[in-house]
Amino acid sequence: YNVRATFFLVGERIPEYTDIVLRENDENHSLQSHHYKHSDTSKSTIPRIQAYTEKMYAVMTDTFGLGPWMLRAPYGIFDYFIQAKVNLPLIEWDVDTKDWTGKSSAAVLNVVKSETKDGSIILMHDIKDNTPESARLAAQWLYDNGYMCVTVEELFIHYREEMIANKIYYRVDTGT
Repeated sequence: YNVRATFFLVGERIPEYTDIVLRENDENHSLQSHHYKHSDTSKSTIPRIQAYTEKMYAVMTDTFGLGPWMLRAPYGIFDYFIQAKVNLPLIEWDVDTKDWTGKSSAAVLNVVKSETKDGSIILMHDIKDNTPESARLAAQWLYDNGYMCVTVEELFIHYREEMIANKIYYRVDTGT
């Protein structure tokens, strides 16, 4: 279906999965920050968040030559990233498939069908065995129903919406 996606990477896991990250990069997917550690930042400190942000930038540039220019906060807890002034647009979602709970691919597809609209950001995870089939079914349904599966930045470009550092985005405002 010629799908490109945005992968929000956990920095400390990049060395373990370098081959996959390089493949995602080579396939022209967008690789962005899910922070260096997938931890609850409400139990962290501003200096630690800032240090992990710098560490994330370093591991990404060392691995494939580009640093992140957007961030998805672990657990969707973004307040502390704003306080830490990470200076990246903060990407959330408006369609949560909850695929990480082990839902069947059919159940994931039902969420995509019932909640997706123009400008949606669909949240899926690549850590479950059913993710490839869930993603395939979702991509097929989206394609068949006139949607384009694009990276987050392409979505914003398409709707001519500027991404602003430290601003939270759940979807693109399409004016509808």
